[in-house]
Amino acid sequence: MTLRQHAQARTPEHWGTLAAYFSMDVTEPFWEKLGFVSERGVAECRAALRDMILRLRQAAVKSPNPLPDIRDWVFTDGPLAWTAQEQQSFLELGINFEATHSEKPHISSWASVLIYFPGMFDATVAAVNDPDAISHILEMRDSELPTDAPEKLSMWDAQMCARHGWNPKDELEYFPPLDELSIVENQIIADQILRWAAVNLDPAAQRVFWENAQAAIDELGVWIPEPLKPLHLKV
Repeated sequence: MTLRQHAQARTPEHWGTLAAYFSMDVTEPFWEKLGFVSERGVAECRAALRDMILRLRQAAVKSPNPLPDIRDWVFTDGPLAWTAQEQQSFLELGINFEATHSEKPHISSWASVLIYFPGMFDATVAAVNDPDAISHILEMRDSELPTDAPEKLSMWDAQMCARHGWNPKDELEYFPPLDELSIVENQIIADQILRWAAVNLDPAAQRVFWENAQAAIDELGVWIPEPLKPLHLKV
């Protein structure tokens, strides 16, 4: 299958929103953290993405027909001047981009309860019995990027917000370009922690870790459709 065919797994609206997010200055730190790979760096890739967005706008102004399918622009040798590696990387990122709890309830639940590590994980701390291991888990968890909107947006970012209805000063302090990227980042971090634990903690400690997490979910009232999966843990 071609990249374009694989991109069918997500709607044009999904890819359009993701392209808008990644075109913004404020989201630059997330590119690498979410798995985007490029040998030439973010600035050049972002410039090409912005140029494509401008050309899409021009196409919309010139024709009464519906907008071109953005997947035809991103995942072919077309208006987006990205390498095959960059297109592949963006494809994988976009297909795996799930920013609501209901889409990935298990890893999202892990990410939620790890916020309370080690406070709600006394039994895990005792079972691991290794301060360095606990510190490493904390270091991994705390590597997430800040999601506070800057006081002043760049001209491009302000334009993106105006066009998409994103309010950086929302009363609920919800700013999609940062908050949704952060949700996916937290899922990735939780996945990395579990993969590390599966290799570095003994099976007994892994089981306690899983049981602790389930107990924390129950106590916090986090919705999940079934008992928490240990995912990568060997229990």
